[in-house]
Amino acid sequence: MKAWDGSQLPSSDLLPETNLAISSEKDAPNVIIQFTTFACGSTSIAISITHCFADAVAMSQFAKDWSLTSRALLSGEPLPALTPIFDPQLLDAFAAGNIDLSNPDPMIQKRARSLPTHRYDWYKQVPGQPWPSSIPSDLPLDAEFSESESIPWYQWDTAASVSHYVLHFSAQEIEHIFFLANTPPQPSRISKHDALLAHTWARINKSRELEPGTKTYLEMTFGFRSRVNPPLPDAFLGSPITHAAIESTISNPGEEGEGDSQALPLLARNIRNTLSKFTADEIAAILHDKAYEVAPQRLWTACLGRHYILLTTWVRSGVYDVDFVSRGGDGKEGGGPPSYVEALMPAMDGLVEVLEAPGEERERESASWYADGVDVSVYLEKKAMDRLLVDEGLWGIVSES
Repeated sequence: MKAWDGSQLPSSDLLPETNLAISSEKDAPNVIIQFTTFACGSTSIAISITHCFADAVAMSQFAKDWSLTSRALLSGEPLPALTPIFDPQLLDAFAAGNIDLSNPDPMIQKRARSLPTHRYDWYKQVPGQPWPSSIPSDLPLDAEFSESESIPWYQWDTAASVSHYVLHFSAQEIEHIFFLANTPPQPSRISKHDALLAHTWARINKSRELEPGTKTYLEMTFGFRSRVNPPLPDAFLGSPITHAAIESTISNPGEEGEGDSQALPLLARNIRNTLSKFTADEIAAILHDKAYEVAPQRLWTACLGRHYILLTTWVRSGVYDVDFVSRGGDGKEGGGPPSYVEALMPAMDGLVEVLEAPGEERERESASWYADGVDVSVYLEKKAMDRLLVDEGLWGIVSES
């Protein structure tokens, strides 16, 4: 199926109802796991982890470690030597300057805040704001903290009906989209991943029917592990992530330019150039700035709604490397990698998640990350989703020119 209605997945039955920590419930857990067995003999394993405790990489590492232990126990083999690293100070050590002083270094802080990121303060209330309904009196909006913006609630209808579809792009379609994004050859070396993200962004912009001149943002989630020097391993637990605010402007029909929502090469280059600004030195400045954040829970580094896409990618996270019960000698008796993995999100307009599709090709070491195709999970306002699904250019067949 090229486009699968994600609402058909009975997530309310497969996921535990217990609230995680950082909720209003006292002593709520940080991790909840639910097993669901089916009449056919299959099993669903749902894992919920507090996001401040684990990102996709950490959760995938947890699942892989767990599955290695499970296989050893079932086969009677020695338990594997697991090497998870829970040491937040390892990340702190990459911060620029001295974060043990009473006040931040203003030059380092300025460098961090000059990067293309958003600082939306949801305590800066504006008319029609859906939440929070009230601001704690003991948290005044002081001028020192408020180098931030109000959330642009005017463009986000939080009550709108939202559809969820999983779009499957084949390897051939991704290669064709990359060809379109790299024609003519781009001065900045773009990847097939860049091209797919740019294509998704362009088609969603088109489906939303935004007015020319509208600024749109791809709020790209990215991690720090591979960007610090030397890099931290995937076994480093935690949620060392933030968002890059990649900007574009809707152009007039037939007008070409950096902001043309249909100019795939330009969008792909914009993604690559923006992400390249987050070097090891810039990450060090960000870590310095975050160490002195007065009330980080007030800040959103991304937004949702008609002008925004909040995108996270689980590509290369290894979720299909999880195997709780090894296959039998004939390769047919149960076990093997998961039949399907999905990152479940709340139904909010503009959420997008990218993940390799299931298949056998990835068992070859030489196989590319998109060898079995890619699943792009999209949450979009219902009318925009209806237009997206009938868009002739959705699968990259129609020329972007």
